[in-house]
Amino acid sequence: DRRPDPLRLRRIGLDFTGDTLLRQTLNWYHRSSALRCRYGIELENPFLEDVKKTYPAVFSACFAAGSVIYPRVTGEELSENEVSYLSLLIGGAIVRSEKKISAVVICNGGVGTSQILARKLRDRLPQLMILGIFGSEQVREAARLRPQLVITTVSGIQTPCPSVLISPVLGERDLKLLNRACAEVYTKAETCRNGLAGLLDEDLIVLDYQGRDKDQVLRFMAEGLEQKGYVTEQFLEDVMARESRGSTALGFGVAIPHGVSGYVNRPAVSVVRLEESMDWAGEPVSLIFMLALNFKDIESTRAFFNGFYHLTCEVKIVELLRGVTSPGELIRVISENCV
Repeated sequence: DRRPDPLRLRRIGLDFTGDTLLRQTLNWYHRSSALRCRYGIELENPFLEDVKKTYPAVFSACFAAGSVIYPRVTGEELSENEVSYLSLLIGGAIVRSEKKISAVVICNGGVGTSQILARKLRDRLPQLMILGIFGSEQVREAARLRPQLVITTVSGIQTPCPSVLISPVLGERDLKLLNRACAEVYTKAETCRNGLAGLLDEDLIVLDYQGRDKDQVLRFMAEGLEQKGYVTEQFLEDVMARESRGSTALGFGVAIPHGVSGYVNRPAVSVVRLEESMDWAGEPVSLIFMLALNFKDIESTRAFFNGFYHLTCEVKIVELLRGVTSPGELIRVISENCV
């Protein structure tokens, strides 16, 4: 029997039988791992120790199961590096199971047909959280729910987020399209989460700052970025010029002042939470993110801003940020909610 001990898997509470994406990535892993073994290639994982600390139970279970299976299949002993890559795949599945992708369904059929389709989607794609079912004339209503994905049987509709056109019968081709779309959503979320977390510097996060006015706050934040070497002295002037062209307030008490990439040495995000709200070109603002970015490609930029705008435009998340008591806690809240 080449399957891992199901009792051991139950002991750590993992059930991924419905995770098609995990099955696909495991198939890829097994093929590449077998090739590495055949040609004697040891692929070192620089994050080995981090994986052990982050997913200790998963690492142990994978090592125990793999130590039995791997020699039978390859004739070689399983290394910790191989286990760590396998654990990362399982870890990704854990994240997906904890953070579902919010989606809306837009159909041009009757209520019964729409409900059946939604039921099929829930059964076949457990990573989805269906927020609602709408008719083709209700696209705006659906958009108000701020889904991460639109699943539709109607061609030609314009949606504010990624959409997938499927058949009402939900065939295998449709499932492949949906799994691919889900993978892209997860990838963009990870890009945002990892990218934003990496851009936050605890020294540049100031809570309950007593600012006099907008210009003084902008100067304070830009000077902090300059002192740490993230930007040049021209950055402040550019930020001020950008503010003069139009407000950078997003609503919900959040503002995102920023300058051009030409004055950015290294990308960073400075954060100030004001003790009291202040006027920001006609809007009350209490949470300010100064963006000093210089992404080299448009995909990274798009992924960052998609996630960042979701983060700063969700009332619940903004309230969490207003309630943090330390820079470290603010980074944790952002890392956990940038999806």
